[in-house]
Amino acid sequence: AAGLGTRLLPLTESVAKPALPFVGVPVLCRVLDALGEAGVEEACVNLHHAPDSIRAVVAERGSRLPQVRFSDETALLLGTAGALIPVKDWLAGAPVFLLLNGDCVHAIDHAELLRAHALSGASATLVTRSRGEAGFGALVVDEAGLVTSFGVKSEGRLDERHFLSVQAVSPALLELLLRDRILLAQAFP
Repeated sequence: AAGLGTRLLPLTESVAKPALPFVGVPVLCRVLDALGEAGVEEACVNLHHAPDSIRAVVAERGSRLPQVRFSDETALLLGTAGALIPVKDWLAGAPVFLLLNGDCVHAIDHAELLRAHALSGASATLVTRSRGEAGFGALVVDEAGLVTSFGVKSEGRLDERHFLSVQAVSPALLELLLRDRILLAQAFP
């Protein structure tokens, strides 16, 4: 939930994009409620732009699951992989965790994603939809559905997928990401 929300300016001048209402309900509430429906009991929400708007949305949700903790990135926006560094110890004991953007609403069965991930043996299972989308980077996959390229310019090819910013991640991948982000890891011991 730490993004700047620049595409929605001026709506996001003083409100984080996940705190904006979508059909009358803050986007972040929709995301958290979907996680709760999948049996997720705890979630961590990272904060950067307009953090008080995110805190207010979570406070308004009350005690519904998942219970929310915050990771404060107000001093430095860490990005998707970097956001895992301050919470690495919290994630360490998890057999798998979900990583998703707090500003995207999807009709995804998170429990099914976790089941599919467990059966796959993969380090990460990314939720995608067919074909890339103009203006966004695309994933390129092989015949088995394994990612062969990430962030390529979308050309509408059959082997392209649009990543929906929802993924199940095994802790082994977290270790690799942390190793690759060693400078940030030193900033957050």
